[in-house]
Amino acid sequence: MDIQCLDIEIAIMNEFNIRQNLIVPNISNQMGLVAFETDMLVLKPSGLAYGFEIKTSLSDLKADFKKPQHTNIDNNLKRYFGKFYHFYFAVPEMLKEKALELLPAHIGLYVLE
Repeated sequence: MDIQCLDIEIAIMNEFNIRQNLIVPNISNQMGLVAFETDMLVLKPSGLAYGFEIKTSLSDLKADFKKPQHTNIDNNLKRYFGKFYHFYFAVPEMLKEKALELLPAHIGLYVLE
């Protein structure tokens, strides 16, 4: 069975308990919360924010690393990720090894098994 974006979104919602945290999918830079788009944002009552970029294919994963928030990360870490306590890529198990090769140290990995 292929894992779809919705499967990963539901897993994140369950992991972070939608009754205790504000969970918002499809955040864009036009909202003023972040300087880029993210697939899911989790806001905890403590004020901590968790961002997730969901990838379900290798081509989509590789393409994301051509975006400015990843190509200019050394110069713009605070600008792009300053509002997040944690930022993750969320992938199905089949992409885990490739994601680990591609991800910089400051980005976490959430794997749906």
